[in-house]
Order: sequence, then C-alpha cells, then structure tokens
Amino acid sequence: MLPRSSPVALLGLPRHDNVGDSAIWQAERRYLRGTGCPLVYLCSARAYSASRLRRRLGRGVILLSGGGNLGDVWLDEQAFREQVIQDFPTNPVIQLPQSIFFQDRDRLENARRVLNSHKQLTLMVRDARSLMRAQEYFSAATELCPDVVFTLGPLPRVGTPSTEILWLLRSDLESAGSRPPGGRSRTRTDWNEGLSNLTPDLGDLAQRLAHTLLPYTWIRDRVARMPGSDALAERFARARVSRGRRILSQGRVVITDRLHAHILCLLMGIPHVILDTAQGKLADFHATWTSGSPITRFATSDEDAEAKAHVLLRHTSTG
Repeated sequence: MLPRSSPVALLGLPRHDNVGDSAIWQAERRYLRGTGCPLVYLCSARAYSASRLRRRLGRGVILLSGGGNLGDVWLDEQAFREQVIQDFPTNPVIQLPQSIFFQDRDRLENARRVLNSHKQLTLMVRDARSLMRAQEYFSAATELCPDVVFTLGPLPRVGTPSTEILWLLRSDLESAGSRPPGGRSRTRTDWNEGLSNLTPDLGDLAQRLAHTLLPYTWIRDRVARMPGSDALAERFARARVSRGRRILSQGRVVITDRLHAHILCLLMGIPHVILDTAQGKLADFHATWTSGSPITRFATSDEDAEAKAHVLLRHTSTG
C-alpha cells in the first residue's frame, strides 16, 4: 500500500504507560526503516501540528499508528484519528492494524461521517470480526492484517522466572473483571505495576519522575511541543517494552487479558493462558490468528484459566 519511496508520516507516538502501544510503535518504526520510504514527520497526539505536517509531507502518505480500538472505548485517541482524517482530505491515509468496537450509535454515526468523507482512506484491521464491522460501517478500503508487533520476531526471555503463575490483568475500561485466586505460587500485576520486584532502568525512572512533576495536562501539552520531546518519548517507549518483557518473564506461565502480553509471550516462547476483554478483543484475535499455538490456551473464566495454567506448568516441567 505504500508507494515506493513515498514520503511517510507516522502519527500516534504513545505517551502513556501501556506497553502494548509502545511495542506497536517500536514495530512500526522498525518496519518503516526497511521500506525505503522516508519518514518525514512523526508525533504524538499532543504534539500534532497540521501545518507542520502539511509542510513536510506534501502529497505523501499518513500512517495512523495501530493499537487499542478504533471506536468509542478510548475517546481521545478516536478524536485525534478523526481530526487528522478531516485535516488531510486529499492525502492517502492508512490506519495501521486496529480492532473495531463501537457501543454508542451516535459516536458510530459521527465516525462514519468523518471516515466516509475521505476518499483515500484504508483501514487495516487485526481480526475477522473487526473486518466485518469495518465493511459494514465504512466505505473505506479494508484489509485484514496481523498485529504489527509480530514483525519484531522471536525475542528471548529476560532473566529467570520468579513465580509459577503470573497474572497480568487489565484494570481499565477494557477489563472484564478477572481476578486471580490467592496463593504464594501466583503473582498479580499489570503493565504499570510490579516495578518493586524489578530493577528499573533509566527510562522507567525518568518516566515516573515526569509523571510526578507534570501532573497537569496543559503543562504536559507544552512539554510535548518542545524540540526533542518526541525523541525522548521514543526512548520511553523502548523502555516500556523492555519493562513489559521483564514483567512477563517473571512467570513460568502467564495468565493475561492483554492482547500484547499474549503476543509478546508468543514471541518469547512463554506458555500462557488468555482471558477475554469486555469488548471481546482477545477472543476475536485468537480465533483469527493464534488458536493453533501450542503454548497458548483460551479460558472462559478465572477458574478455567487457573486450571489450564497448571496443565501448562506440568507440560513445562516434563518438556
């Protein structure tokens, strides 16, 4: 979809603690380096400048970073996506692999109005259900595509496991409410937790310091527009991915309801059990791409996840 040597802009640099979004960004940057397309502009949502992008890009292609959901779960990200599409009605725009989920009809109709007004928009979606939704809701060209994090390729574990079963569970809008039973062989954490048992690197410390010293959105917006700010944010993104890999490596077996914990476990060869989100994202992705994985089990309840994790533990011990 990228014309050879076409100038490219990549928008949506993550400035939050989610390891998955940072892994997506890292994978997108790595992929683009091999395309021969010059990357002339990148930014986070906070640092976005339509005038600056217009000067640098010309008639080039705009790439919107993949990630959480195209829809009304994460409203700020959706508003940014729609703003860019409206600001650049004549440039080709490619939404990199996303899941699609709307629960509010009015928000869906607004998204339909904005997206359908763009004549050179392509939506890449990462599961079969999202493909059906994209084709039902929007007139844009649609493509089924695996999550871009798979382009990182095989990754080694980081260190030695320190617990038998690691539960890495969401505590945000996508959580379906999973909770592990107690027990010394089990540890519960999330991406932005669990640092007390790890040796934080400089990126971890700098990120936590920044969140402490910059508690107000308007201050963060000013900082986001400072020269060099996005380069520093990319360093933080790489640090988040390293931290996420260290967290996952603590468990001999992982139980998770995070899509990119599932993908990183696959890349690192860590046996794991996946639980679904409130929006059905993991079930849809697993059914589309990863149901044949020998180190993955899909569970329908916390008790089912615990039982399947113990089966994987036994296989790990005998394998």
